[in-house]
Amino acid sequence: MANQNSLRTSCGKITDTIIQMTIPHFHQRQVNIYVLLGNSIILVDTGHLHKSSFRLLEKALLDLGLSFKDTKYIIYTHPHIDHMGGALVLNKLNKEVINVS
Repeated sequence: MANQNSLRTSCGKITDTIIQMTIPHFHQRQVNIYVLLGNSIILVDTGHLHKSSFRLLEKALLDLGLSFKDTKYIIYTHPHIDHMGGALVLNKLNKEVINVS
């Protein structure tokens, strides 16, 4: 796996209220996470549980002026660790988040 300094997250605006984040994880693979903006934040997937992936998600949110505490809902597309693993940590940081699958 590449070292932490070589891992990059890309963000793209799909619409004014939908942002796509591409977060790297193991074996040079990536996962897409979507941020739905409104009165509160909805995350669609949370990425891998590995701390480097989770930190990249956290940094990408901070770069947008957001944080995990702003997240109201998490929607999971399917039960793979690279799509819902980050929620294990996120749910500890934000006890108010509602998980939807």
